[in-house]
Amino acid sequence: MDFSKLTFRAASTRPLYSQLLEMFETAIESGSLTVGTRLPSERALAGQLRISRTTVMSAYRELEARGLIHSHVGRGTFVCASPEPTGAPFAWRGKVAKAAGLNGDSPLRYIVRDSKNPGVLSFASGSPAIDIFPVKSWQRLIEQAFKECPEEVLGHGPTPGLPILRQALATRYDSKPERVLIVAGSQQGIDLISRCLLDPGDAVIIDRPCYVGAIQIFRAAGAHLIGWDIMRADMAELEELILRYRPKLIFTNPTF
Repeated sequence: MDFSKLTFRAASTRPLYSQLLEMFETAIESGSLTVGTRLPSERALAGQLRISRTTVMSAYRELEARGLIHSHVGRGTFVCASPEPTGAPFAWRGKVAKAAGLNGDSPLRYIVRDSKNPGVLSFASGSPAIDIFPVKSWQRLIEQAFKECPEEVLGHGPTPGLPILRQALATRYDSKPERVLIVAGSQQGIDLISRCLLDPGDAVIIDRPCYVGAIQIFRAAGAHLIGWDIMRADMAELEELILRYRPKLIFTNPTF
């Protein structure tokens, strides 16, 4: 892009920095300025456009505040936002968390979609065999629960889960109720573990292949993922990975 050809509207009542801001915003939105493009320095651009450096500085600061550009000390200023392919309003550019962007094109969405195809027998989604699910027994138990304790069924229960269920699980697994936490599913459980244990940059050893949902959660947490070949299950290899990377945790599914 030839920055020297940027022109201001002399008759406009808008300040020059605001006009310059709009020019850059339009160029980034249209794709004329792509991610990674290095912008002229404030002094250089001010000289090209014959405006004050303060005007350029004000426009750059507002662009950076909107998440469209980023300045690196000693390196320069670069475009860091691109046109949104999903059609989201441009005003959201730079305001959405980076972690959310990592899950923008979720493989889980496609896995679940394909698992609903009657012509496909998919093992990828980890779904149970619905055709052998005890539907009638489940329906009977639900009706019984509504009759005996509707307040508990429809009300807000304790965050860790219903005490009677936690007690039953604790008894079965020879533990204590206060050490049992009921979650909505494996995805929520993995997410809670990730939030409690992982900081950006922490190493996590995972199976190769691994559960896609876990990979997404660990990536969103900023973890550094190291694959371990679960098909060979070479314990010497696992030990070497542990010694080399000092992982925060190991995520493995022995029945994959």
